[in-house]
Amino acid sequence: MNNWQLGTIFFDTTRRLLMVDGQQLYLEPRIFELLLALLTADQQQLSREQLIEQVWQGRVVSESAINRAVSLLRKELAQLDASQPYLETLPKVGYRLLVPVTILPPATELAVDMPEQTALGTQVNPEPVSSNVNILQRSGWWLPVLLLMLLLLNLYWQQQHSTSGSAPVTAAPTPRTSDEGVEAQLSLSLDGKWFSYLQQDEQHSRWFLQPTDKTTATALPRLQVEVPAGNLRYTSLSPDRNWLVYELCQQQECQLWLRPSPITASASGTAQNTPDQRLLELPFDSQLQLSWQQDSKAFYFRQRPDKTKPYALSRLELATKAVQHLTQPLTPGGDVALAISVDASKLAVVSYLEQAKSVLRIYQRQGMQLVAEQQVPFAVKTIAWKNDDQLLFGCGEQICRWEVDTQKTQPLFHTGAPVQSLFWQTGQLWYSISQHKMEIWRQPRPEVNVVSGVSTATQDAAGHWPAPQKIIASSRIDWMPRVAANQLVFLTNRQGEQQIWRKTAGQSEQLLATLPPPAEFVRLTLSDDGKQLVFSQQGAIYLLEIESGQLQQILDASAKAMVVNFGEAPGQLIYSSTQSGDWQLWSLDRATGRSTQLTSQGGYSGYQWQGELWYSKYHQDGLYRLDRNGQEQLMLANFDKINWLNWQLTNGELYFYQPGQGLLQWSVAMPELPPRLLLPTPERFMHHYQWTQDALWYVRRAQAQGDVYQLALP
Repeated sequence: MNNWQLGTIFFDTTRRLLMVDGQQLYLEPRIFELLLALLTADQQQLSREQLIEQVWQGRVVSESAINRAVSLLRKELAQLDASQPYLETLPKVGYRLLVPVTILPPATELAVDMPEQTALGTQVNPEPVSSNVNILQRSGWWLPVLLLMLLLLNLYWQQQHSTSGSAPVTAAPTPRTSDEGVEAQLSLSLDGKWFSYLQQDEQHSRWFLQPTDKTTATALPRLQVEVPAGNLRYTSLSPDRNWLVYELCQQQECQLWLRPSPITASASGTAQNTPDQRLLELPFDSQLQLSWQQDSKAFYFRQRPDKTKPYALSRLELATKAVQHLTQPLTPGGDVALAISVDASKLAVVSYLEQAKSVLRIYQRQGMQLVAEQQVPFAVKTIAWKNDDQLLFGCGEQICRWEVDTQKTQPLFHTGAPVQSLFWQTGQLWYSISQHKMEIWRQPRPEVNVVSGVSTATQDAAGHWPAPQKIIASSRIDWMPRVAANQLVFLTNRQGEQQIWRKTAGQSEQLLATLPPPAEFVRLTLSDDGKQLVFSQQGAIYLLEIESGQLQQILDASAKAMVVNFGEAPGQLIYSSTQSGDWQLWSLDRATGRSTQLTSQGGYSGYQWQGELWYSKYHQDGLYRLDRNGQEQLMLANFDKINWLNWQLTNGELYFYQPGQGLLQWSVAMPELPPRLLLPTPERFMHHYQWTQDALWYVRRAQAQGDVYQLALP
């Protein structure tokens, strides 16, 4: 095996060793395979699909596992040579080595053997080199035997851990839409002649029916479906092309409607002048997803009462409008995706386990008996039947296949963005993707006026607010701004991983830490002095020292923690947890490591002020106070539970968001006065923000992009 010189680093492939200037670093097997794959690739560049195929032998692997391997390799290269970047992340493409690479012949002289048990990443001082010792002379007769044994072991390992084969080679997908914004909620007619989708941009949502034939001059134009005024949230075309189903919301009241289709395939057609029929009242907090029976006589759908309850599945019969409830969620996250088989005998269901883990289940439709299940390391949101024993599902920025009989999963190809919709029909895979971008903006407060020696600020909705300023922007997602001590700390995925970055005045952004895998939603809290940051992940609590970048685990996953804030006392943290059953608030003394339960009637996101606990709850709206005697009191009824993420209590002033209004301020010292509107909801406002004395820092959603694609798949 050849050795390599990459930049200033010598790579000894025989011993999995990186060397430069008297320092040596051993690579674990997976990182070794990753580096070797990059070195031997064309132009030292690999796509994520190629990485999975070469480094993981084509097995289904989570995004966090790939990100972890790349992060470790990048870290170890930088440990030996920090003068230049060695590895580049190419958004939507893959990874590339940035330094010059030279192939070197196999070594003919061997340094003295290093102990195999040397810890990963440990720097080792080299011992003197023993000269004139040829590798083949040292290995003698046992080298071919050893190589054969290694080969057999590798084959055995692949048989035990691989899926049902390498990912199939596919042609490039064909874009079928190209409008500005996102095209999603894909559905396809059974004869394969028409598809339906919802196109959304900043101004409006439009529903289109489009013929699949685009190769002839006589191809029909696409049709736009007009619906009454309101928020068009969901659309679908029945398999027989006779019916359209859509969800329309008006002032947070949502209804599901049925309409005859203008592209009916039946000889007699349906009455085009028949008024739309109302099928269901739908909760505003429930995001609809449905799957049609192939005979178009019924459809299956998911629904939840509100966002604190899990999704469950039901079936609606068109002829009678009768609704049959099918599932009681087996997991707290509920049943989030579904697909009925072609013959309607089996129902595929995706249940949420964790932010990076789902379980796929198949039920016999009659009786809902469980037939098969499979856990996967992804937050799966869409699934489709390929045939009677294979299902396709979106797995991060990939589409994967589940072979039910063998209980194996396999990635098929990389889509470049999260999969929103998935449809399979007669050798053709149809899917839609959506790529989001978020930026961090700063909205300065109005200038302070001085009247009779008293400083006042016109900081209300009628005030003259200066123009907002874009502070952080990249080609990816930047979110969760936290500001203190003249510095901005935020989350980003600009390097393909979920990371914490910092920007100080007059300086460029810098990486502070990479979050431990698996990647999931994380809420950050920055201390008032800007020196420490806390967050929870997978139930554990972590603390980051800002200046040193040192990340340490404060409590392990048994804490079952979610929302973490700094307490009033030094070394105190206030966090929510389900360790006593439902969500309650706890206090952690970091000096002793002891946690004390604070609430007994529910608590999810809380701060302390003047010795009292102010908090919101998980299951209901309202802001509560727990006084020094342990008595709970509802202080503000009109406090939406969405505020758990970003509300603030600073110097007796409460800042929060009211959907449909904007950002409000309320003095807890004068509870008899109502909250006042500070600022109407900013344009493209995302609910990630923080108030400081002179500005609002918030996340602004850029125009999302996404299209519908068609792909021939064996």
